[in-house]
Amino acid sequence: MRRILLIILFLLAASVAEGYQIYSFEMTAYAPLDPRAQEGVCYSGNKYVTASGKRTTPHISVAMDKSIPFGTWVYIFGIGLRRVDDRGGDIVGRRIDLCVNTQKEAFRIGRRNALVWILDNPNDRKAFISFMKKKQNHGDTK
Repeated sequence: MRRILLIILFLLAASVAEGYQIYSFEMTAYAPLDPRAQEGVCYSGNKYVTASGKRTTPHISVAMDKSIPFGTWVYIFGIGLRRVDDRGGDIVGRRIDLCVNTQKEAFRIGRRNALVWILDNPNDRKAFISFMKKKQNHGDTK
């Protein structure tokens, strides 16, 4: 755990120096494909299609503010790599909503802060690949 915190602190310091986009976001989750999902509460429109037109994909799709373009990949520390496919009425500013399989999983995630690395330019993607290689050498996969 201490090693992970040191890596995060290093990345935050590097992000300031290199201009990487690592921010603290308020994270929640939604489960539009859960059989108990209710339109207007868990999703709006077609629950199988995201606002970007892509298929709803639990553990890949996330909803973010319209300032983050569709298709942008983000790395959520402690969660993993996700793609911006969706929007949400309450998802503005530094909020991120993870698409998951079940309401139980969404409730387990709850509402919490998360560090999010926005990988929207080649320098971020190169730094991310380097970061992941270092993590793999230490046996950490998230």
